[in-house]
Amino acid sequence: EFRRQCLRERIRSLDAVIITHAHADHIMGLDDCRRFCDLRGGVPLPVYAAPETMAHLHRVFLYAFDGRPIPQGYFAPEPRLMEEAFALGDLTVEPFALPHGSMSSTGLVFTREGVKLAAYFSDCKEVPPDAIAASRGAKLVVLDALRKRQHPTHMCLDEALTVARRIGADRTILTHLTHDYDHDVDNAELPPGVELAYDGLKIHLP
Repeated sequence: EFRRQCLRERIRSLDAVIITHAHADHIMGLDDCRRFCDLRGGVPLPVYAAPETMAHLHRVFLYAFDGRPIPQGYFAPEPRLMEEAFALGDLTVEPFALPHGSMSSTGLVFTREGVKLAAYFSDCKEVPPDAIAASRGAKLVVLDALRKRQHPTHMCLDEALTVARRIGADRTILTHLTHDYDHDVDNAELPPGVELAYDGLKIHLP
C-alpha cells in the first residue's frame, strides 16, 4: 500500500509520478501524494499518463483534475500526457503501449545521454517488438511474470523469460508475482542475471 511503503522506505520527496494504467491497484494510492505536494510548497506534482489512462484519472480523482483551486496540503497534480518520449530530469523516458486484456498499459524505457539504463514492462500479456528493440541491451529490465501458469492478461514465467532473452539486459527483475512462487526455491532456479522481485528491493543505477 503506497502510503505505508513510503513510510517504510522513508521517501521524503517525489519529482513526478508515472501511471502506467488505471487499474485500482495502480492508482488508488494517488491521493496520498498530498503530503509530497504539501512539501513542494504548493507547486503541483507532475503526473504522467497516456491519454486513456489520464481520462480515467480525471474521472476517479475529479476533485484534483477538474481545474478547481486546490488548497495547500491537498493532492495537486499537474497532468502531463505521455504520447512520445519526454525529459524527466536528466533522463529521457520513452513510452510504449503494451497489451493488457481489453486495455493498454504503458511500458517505459529510461535512457541517459544515449545509455539505456532501465526498462519497465509490467501488467502486460506481451512486450511488442518495438519495445524490445528500444530496450535491447539495457542495464536493467523489470518484467511482468504473474505466475507459472498461463494468464489471459499477464505474462507467465516462461513468457517473461522469453522476453528477457530477447532484450538481453545486464539484470532482469521479475515482478507482479503471485503466491504461485516459492520465492527462495524458484529464485534459485532462474537463469543467471534473472531474479524475482521482493518488497523493499532497492535498485541503484549509475
